[in-house]
Amino acid sequence: RAVSQLSQSSGSLSQLTLEAGRGGASSHDTLCSELLGVLRRCFTLRAEVKLTLYHGLSDVVAKNPELCESVLELLYSHTVSLVAEGEVQLDRCVAEVEGGWEVVEPAGWFLHCTQLLVSRGQQLLGEDSTEILDRLVELLHNMAEYYSDRSAGDLGFEDTDNYDRKTA
Repeated sequence: RAVSQLSQSSGSLSQLTLEAGRGGASSHDTLCSELLGVLRRCFTLRAEVKLTLYHGLSDVVAKNPELCESVLELLYSHTVSLVAEGEVQLDRCVAEVEGGWEVVEPAGWFLHCTQLLVSRGQQLLGEDSTEILDRLVELLHNMAEYYSDRSAGDLGFEDTDNYDRKTA
């Protein structure tokens, strides 16, 4: 199901690929822009699609280092919607579904992916780091500072409770 959602969101790519095959550099830029748009739309799909995206982004950048900056911009825009003042917004990560709770944003995998790509960006860009890379580094640092001295109770959880899918 997750793959079919992704393919539905990228239906116009086959025509664009044909046009890019005939054209030059501008067609290549158009194709890259369209692909980044498809990836951006993945953030609005089911958690399984997002998880697939997070697993694949570091592989894509490893094989295509020139995409690193664009992927970092993509991750930064999603990070801004997920993290406020150094804290992950849990109400954007889980939702109540049919009496139980379901993950709608695999935030742990997203943050893992972001950290991997920030490290890769630092290696690739070195001292020529971009504003987006610097913002992501600062954001990850602030999150580490925020969560480093928090207990479960500080985050709104009861230390003695047992949590499962039925626990609100």
